[in-house]
Amino acid sequence: YATAGRDALARHEESLAIAAYERALPLAEAAVAAGDGPHEDLVRFLVYVHDVLGGPMLGRSELDRAEQHYTTALRLSAARDAGEADVVKFTNNLGAVARQRGDLPAALRLYQIATELAAKVEPGGNAFATGLSNTGTILLAIGDLAGALDLFRRALAIDERSDPTDAAT
Repeated sequence: YATAGRDALARHEESLAIAAYERALPLAEAAVAAGDGPHEDLVRFLVYVHDVLGGPMLGRSELDRAEQHYTTALRLSAARDAGEADVVKFTNNLGAVARQRGDLPAALRLYQIATELAAKVEPGGNAFATGLSNTGTILLAIGDLAGALDLFRRALAIDERSDPTDAAT
């Protein structure tokens, strides 16, 4: 089912992709639960399915469903390694859910946590720059112009070195 979902996403058939991944989800959960211990490849696959389902849910403003998928992906990732890049990613994604809900204090807190974790995982990396930029966006929205400008400048300096596309943005 996940392969069919991936192929549907490649064809920009989002509804078919969601349906395929939703069929894969209980099977992946059952596979993880059936083992005599956590099998890393199965857990990674389950995280992947939740991640892939969270994106379209966020894009469709199905925020409760997006939050559910990202929260589960975060829980599974944190159980494997609290400092890993997936923890940063899913914390950031939950910040995006809060932001879309209009809960700017929650979004700010989640983006700040993601940024702090990213600084530990890969200081000066793309995830760190993204965290700075996302946090700056919230500061801008709440009226902290100087704080936002500082974070945007820091993110830009990183992006100019590592990701010209993000720097252009």
